[in-house]
Parts: sequence; structure tokens; C-alpha cells
Amino acid sequence: MAARCRGGAGWRICSSGRDASIPSASQGNICSVVAYPAYLRERARELRVTKHLSLDEIAERLALPKTTVYYWIVDLPLGRPRRWSQGQRKGNASMQNRWRVLREAAYAQGVAEWDELVVEPTFRDFVALYVAEVAPMSSDVR
Repeated sequence: MAARCRGGAGWRICSSGRDASIPSASQGNICSVVAYPAYLRERARELRVTKHLSLDEIAERLALPKTTVYYWIVDLPLGRPRRWSQGQRKGNASMQNRWRVLREAAYAQGVAEWDELVVEPTFRDFVALYVAEVAPMSSDVR
């Protein structure tokens, strides 16, 4: 027997084949089988909105799997900055600095070698193919 769950335009039949389904969000289109009482879902959403708890914190507090909690709170913003320790912030800044230095060195090497490489037809062909094929897929186009 197919289950009914609330979609964006009203009630619809879910393909889960089970008879107890609810949407993950108030106007959501994801149907999930009820494996936990409804008050747990409401409590998870309340903790996210009022106490600005992360997914891990909510899952730990309610003793639920993170995947279950994720589907319940995916539409709710965290509402606060992330809680990183001083060591994490320092490590992140260090890592960013290290890769910035390596990237700048690679750019400088490219500029230095450009005059030698541009006269080779195979290099020009490679650059033309790269620009045509690979560069449009890159999200870091400069």
C-alpha cells in the first residue's frame, strides 16, 4: 500500500510503499518513514532554531543518528558562526598561507617560462585545448 505524504501542492502518494510517511520539512517534498516519534523531530528543529545547535550536537543530545537529524533540520540555518578552536583557526590560516605561497610560486614560474614555451606548437595546441575543454568546468577561473 502506498503512503500519503504532504508535498508542496498538497497530499500525494509516495513511492515508498509504506503507510506511515511524513515530509521532512513543513512544505518539503522528501517523504521519510516514521521510525521515531514526531516529538523528537519537533525537538530537533526547536534545538536548531532556539539554541543554534549543530547537527552533531543535536544528534548527540537526542541520541539519534546524524542522517536522521540532518533530514529533519536541513532547511534550518545554523544561526551562529561556527565554533572553531584557536588551534583550528591557526591551522587553517597556516594551511591557507602555505598554499598561497605555492600558488604564487607556480604563477611566477609560468610567467618566467612563458616566452620559451609559447614558441612550441605543441604547447600552444595544449593551451588551446585546455582552455576549450577544461577551463569552463573549473570553478576557480581567474
